[in-house]
Amino acid sequence: MNTKLKLSCALILSLCISLMCIAGTALVVSSEGALPDIVVTGIATPESLYPDYLYTIGVTVKNIRECNITTPFNVSLKADETVIGNKTVNTLPAGENLTVKFSWTPLSIGSYNLTAVADTDNAVNESDETNNTCTKNITIIKDPKPDLIVTEIRMPQRVYANIRNTITATVGNIGNGNTSTPFKVRFVLNDTNLCEKTVTTVLAAATNTSISFDWTPVHAGNYTINITADPDDEITELDETNNTKSLNVAAFLISETELVITEVKTTDTICAGELNPVRVLVRNLGKDTGEFDVTLYADGTPVGTKRVPSLAFNTVTVVGFGWIPGNAGDYALNATESKTNDWLDADVSVAPAPVWNHTANITIAHSGGTPLTGHQILLTLDPSIFDYNRTRDDGRDIAFRDGDESGDPLPYWTLEWNRTSESRIRIRLDVPPEGKTITMLYGNSSVSSGSDGYLVFDFYDDFERGLGSWQRDAVLYGDGDYTITIVDDAGSLDGSDHAARIEIKRLTGIAGLYRNMTLPIPYYFDFGMMVECDTGTPGAGVFVGDGLAYDVPKLYATGEESPWASHSIDLSNWTGQTVGIGFYGMNSWWRDYHVNISIDNARLRNRADPEPFVDYGYADISPITITPRFANLYANFTNQIYVTVANDGTADARNFSVSLSVDGTEVDSYELSVPYRSNGTVEFEWNPPAEGDYTLSVDVDTGGTVNETCETNNNLTLNVSVNPELVWGCTFRDEVYLIPIGTEPVGDTTGLLTLDPSIFDYAKTNPDGSDIRIKDNNGADLSYWIERWNTSGESVILFGANISRAGKTVYLCYGNSSAQSKSNASATVLVEDWEDGDASLARWNFNWSHTSGGWGFRLIDDAISVTKNHSLKISAGIDLGTGYSQCDNQKEVKASYSDFVFSGWFYPGRLSGERAYAAYAIDLNVSGNPYHLLYGVFNYEPADTSDTFYFPLFTADSGWQHLYRGLREDLVEKGINMTCEFSVENVSQRVHTAHYPHAVEAHFDDLVILPHTPILADLGCADLTPINITSTLDQFYANCTTNPIIVTVKNNGTADARDFNVSLSIDGEPLGVKTCSIAHKENRSLAFNWTPPHIGNFTVHVEVDGEDVVNETDESNNNQTDTLIVNRSWSPDLAIGDLGIPDYVRVNQTLAIETVVANLGGWIGAFNLSLYVDGAVVLNRTVNDLGPEENVTV
Repeated sequence: MNTKLKLSCALILSLCISLMCIAGTALVVSSEGALPDIVVTGIATPESLYPDYLYTIGVTVKNIRECNITTPFNVSLKADETVIGNKTVNTLPAGENLTVKFSWTPLSIGSYNLTAVADTDNAVNESDETNNTCTKNITIIKDPKPDLIVTEIRMPQRVYANIRNTITATVGNIGNGNTSTPFKVRFVLNDTNLCEKTVTTVLAAATNTSISFDWTPVHAGNYTINITADPDDEITELDETNNTKSLNVAAFLISETELVITEVKTTDTICAGELNPVRVLVRNLGKDTGEFDVTLYADGTPVGTKRVPSLAFNTVTVVGFGWIPGNAGDYALNATESKTNDWLDADVSVAPAPVWNHTANITIAHSGGTPLTGHQILLTLDPSIFDYNRTRDDGRDIAFRDGDESGDPLPYWTLEWNRTSESRIRIRLDVPPEGKTITMLYGNSSVSSGSDGYLVFDFYDDFERGLGSWQRDAVLYGDGDYTITIVDDAGSLDGSDHAARIEIKRLTGIAGLYRNMTLPIPYYFDFGMMVECDTGTPGAGVFVGDGLAYDVPKLYATGEESPWASHSIDLSNWTGQTVGIGFYGMNSWWRDYHVNISIDNARLRNRADPEPFVDYGYADISPITITPRFANLYANFTNQIYVTVANDGTADARNFSVSLSVDGTEVDSYELSVPYRSNGTVEFEWNPPAEGDYTLSVDVDTGGTVNETCETNNNLTLNVSVNPELVWGCTFRDEVYLIPIGTEPVGDTTGLLTLDPSIFDYAKTNPDGSDIRIKDNNGADLSYWIERWNTSGESVILFGANISRAGKTVYLCYGNSSAQSKSNASATVLVEDWEDGDASLARWNFNWSHTSGGWGFRLIDDAISVTKNHSLKISAGIDLGTGYSQCDNQKEVKASYSDFVFSGWFYPGRLSGERAYAAYAIDLNVSGNPYHLLYGVFNYEPADTSDTFYFPLFTADSGWQHLYRGLREDLVEKGINMTCEFSVENVSQRVHTAHYPHAVEAHFDDLVILPHTPILADLGCADLTPINITSTLDQFYANCTTNPIIVTVKNNGTADARDFNVSLSIDGEPLGVKTCSIAHKENRSLAFNWTPPHIGNFTVHVEVDGEDVVNETDESNNNQTDTLIVNRSWSPDLAIGDLGIPDYVRVNQTLAIETVVANLGGWIGAFNLSLYVDGAVVLNRTVNDLGPEENVTV
């Protein structure tokens, strides 16, 4: 509603439009004077201030009263008591502010008070003279500069002459600024520059970095080492005098072999009757030595002797023993080595034998026929078969026995313990050809972990004691650098504390560590690795060889970052040899970034082929379902029967029998394997001889192959009824309708049927569609060709049929597992899918024309195809100067018809060159005149000639695209008079490029030429219904000409609905008729123009396919009647709100007056808004337009 406002004073605002709306507001103007008031609202300074820099300081002043200032006044700024400057402000309007800028250079660091004063001379008469000052405290700080120092120099505990010693310097930045450019770190030995390295990354304030140098003293004696950061003063620092750190060091000659047993390490708790790991650590302080023995004694009784093949100078080896104390009590352990007879004692206490709360059987099945000695089997546990709540969180309380609980303890190593997922444990034992059973014990709160890789593997290194006998090597370019260290922050799969790390720094480098390994038997080399990279592409892996190079043979390589993961490499090719095996890290060529490679748990694992199967507990297999593939079974028909077998046990069930019997007679039997807690399915085929009732029976593992927890649930039966035999040999039969439209041909012609998952159940056919048949109404087979079969998308079937003008019904038959495909291309002029490989190429001629420097080829590609396995790939290019290269894969056709349909798939790939293109080329003859049609992608704007016509359809790199063209229609489009038959002479796939250096490449597949346009076939019927009647606007408006009625029609059927009418009437009067087509399972919306003559209710009626053109499953849902409500006029209806005017106004004061204009009716274009004072217009404003229910503030 438009509310008219009563006039209340002499100030009136009105709209100058045909619809007048007036609002008025009283205004009181005072003649009393007022005074201004100046305040300093703020002092603006840079966030950080440093001495001896020029800064701009902003002082903001404001006139906070309603009176303008026209008298000039001063603004001053001082730092403490030192005046920075005075500036004059000439005017300052009421309510306005102004920023006055001062320049200041602080001379020293410290705290300052900046004081700004406005109107220092009291030139302006103000309402308040006490608020003209503002003070801000600031601090001048030191100029941010770095300050580099060498904080630490680390080196081996003892330095030896003629041996490479790694010296690591830590460089810190103790300044208040970051480094902005690279800087050097120099290593000076006895006043001689030994080497220097460059730090390229930014070293932030309060951070440090480490740089390593290798130094080999040439003789024994005393040395002075000086390490200097930024020796050439390339970095401006706070302090240039503290960049060097010195260290005096003595180098010693290497003595003869000097073996020292440094530690005899046991677990925290040693238990009687258990296999307790004992590690003996031996260090060589002398020259490299060959083999020696290490023996462990307990109270003088030998526990075992292990041979160490060699030990390099200043390295440590770990020798692992497994000790089984007979009783609890105190023992004296003694470790000796045979080379220099060094020894070490350790007194230990042994606890009583633990009581284990739980046991489980573990079965090892071995089919290799050869006994395995000291083999490391893999036991895998997960929450579906193992109750982790019965063990400690870290899995320390597990043990294993050879045989039953009374058997000998077995050494094991836990690679990964994961209570929420998969745990992996390696157990060392002998496996006879027939396999064996061992026992797992678990659940005891007091035992220590018995996991120890040194007891399980012939070689094992967890890097807990350093790099040992691993050797380092590197190849570096430019400013590349590397470090190889032991770190304690990398983590690992087995939860150990330390790992080896290779770090490649800057530019180009490859570095690694390796050791010589003797491989008397076939081994796997297992290890854990983590790859990290700050940017770029890392390189990491395992190599074989005596030293590093970029082309060193790599047994494993990765170019991706990755978290900790286990890897395994087969070393059987090196059996019987001694080879160097190691890890490497590298960065790409001339790239400035870092790569970190962490390694842990390197080990040699015995190789067996095949590996034994390891099962926890027992399987439990049973047949759970017998399901015919289809709901009905038929006599004298190959029926498919699916049998599902469940394994509810904790062990895998392997190679057991599953048999199907019918009334006591076995039909067939298959062998099946089912993992634990899983199901498996077997498919049987059964051809009942006659209709009637039968009993199907399934038996599993009749030979007792699988050890099970329950042997009584291995049988299942199902009673079934068999129907009479099928008439047409297929389980399913769907009607397919062909109805010619317009001038479509009749008689012997081609039907085109498309299927997709919305209308067709692919699960009822063979996966490859081999059981598809098209049959006449008497069951006779019609010739058909499956152009495309896609069980997850659209399939296309072409078939021949004799069709009358009234149409024809044929049948799509399917559902026969034994059927063989009868698809053939007899209904086509030409078809090629390239599935015959070279034989396909032999059917076509390859023509290549080019200038000097051109190249071209064709091949069958099995990597990129449409629906099957192969496609045709053609490439061409030009390498020298200007010229061209063109490849044609061509075939002569020579066929004449009144029309042709061309179908083909096209994958335009690389396309470069000024006149490059890839296309299908078709040569035609029309009444003796040759024409050439090219369909494809063009890298330029092709221009038609009198006999050559271009059809640019796609863009390069657009993926597979489908062409479907009527050749007669395309010729007519190009202006060719088509009154008779014409012929297809040649078809080719062509690629062309020109000018150096350019290339073109494309794939072609599934080419088809049909002798006429196929008639579209429909599976089943359409089902049309109107589902919605609405407006493009939020409602209907009277007299609105841009407010059409939108009718949405849905086709719920399985067939497309073509060329039917949709009619609309209002209050019984016809409004319009639309003709449309709607694909199956799709909607379509139609717009009917309607101008409602007035406000009120109208009855709208929609009728779909009133002429019954479309064959529908339901003809009763084609109408819809609804009531349309028109409750608003489309004419505008404007209303003005109150005027926003201050209650108290001064003389000469400029007023901002606002009002809101609302449109309660229909849309209105531009209109004027006028402001009247005492009847006279003082201002005009233009409002551009205003929609329904919109408002605007003016």
